[in-house]
Amino acid sequence: MALAGVIGLVASGVTLWRAGWRPAAWSSAYRHDFLVVWTVAVVVAIPVAFFSLYRKARHLQLPLRGGPTGRALRSMAPGWLAAALVTAALVWRGEMALVPGFWLLLDGLALLGAATFSIAPVRWMGRSLAVLGVFAIFHSTPLFTLSCLALGFGALHLGMGLHIARHHDG
Repeated sequence: MALAGVIGLVASGVTLWRAGWRPAAWSSAYRHDFLVVWTVAVVVAIPVAFFSLYRKARHLQLPLRGGPTGRALRSMAPGWLAAALVTAALVWRGEMALVPGFWLLLDGLALLGAATFSIAPVRWMGRSLAVLGVFAIFHSTPLFTLSCLALGFGALHLGMGLHIARHHDG
């Protein structure tokens, strides 16, 4: 989770840099850069997350498919699928300003679903991401939503990842 936070912070920084540090509007160029940077971040983060889950399950001698790890992944899958479908619909309709908020909201809800099979910090993180998502949906300027993404997918993942590694055996 900590490495996913680093990926989120890097993606936020690259998006800001590509926008000249002060994205004022969802221009065509900004929308394109935003989607490219965050798509690359997701493509990098997913294998990292699965490798981390695999390593932890192996360390704790738990099966990856069954047991708590498998149930948690199956609980999160609908939220992630919904995020992909909502993203496609919003991009298709030209409503890019809403995409970051829905990513945060749906990822938060996916984590809340998985929290049933996990530790308390996962539940706290799910709630935090969902709240950030709601704020981003209703205040959808580029700088604010990018700040929410940096906080949620960057700092929050990094902080929770470090906390879980230190206090919950990895």
